[in-house]
Amino acid sequence: MGEVKIDYTGWEFYDQLIKQYGEQNEDYFIYFYGYKSVYVDEIKGLSYEGVLSQEKLDRLYLSIKKNGYLYERYQDLHLIYLPNKTYTVATGGNHRPYLAEFLKIKKVIGMVEILIPKNLLADEQILECEKILDEEGIDVHTRNPYFYKLCEEYDLLPPKMKIRIS
Repeated sequence: MGEVKIDYTGWEFYDQLIKQYGEQNEDYFIYFYGYKSVYVDEIKGLSYEGVLSQEKLDRLYLSIKKNGYLYERYQDLHLIYLPNKTYTVATGGNHRPYLAEFLKIKKVIGMVEILIPKNLLADEQILECEKILDEEGIDVHTRNPYFYKLCEEYDLLPPKMKIRIS
């Protein structure tokens, strides 16, 4: 088999992409944005080098050849949207964007979270965020609407999907 070969050329990795924003729990917050359509060419990072399995790629490729690409199966794709307007896979679903790129599929659906660097925020906003997280009993990931407002204010929201003509 092996029609799809593993080649990490052109891919970056989560740690590389995230490190420019500092340390989790110290230098940024993560806002849960929801399940969204994402352009595959905006996904620049996979979780880590070596994350892809040839066996799984082959199995998924054959499934797609037989059944087509099923957009409904997206719960496993976990993406972080970065302030530089790109995405990286965080904890799972690496095979989906890799195969989508190989097959020239333009969009995938995934769970999207948004990274909010603390260095963009005013001191009062950081204190409010930390207060909310303390009240919610969580460390860094939240669905609280205050974080959505910060994403709007600092232009951190992913753009609306548009039809692309190529």
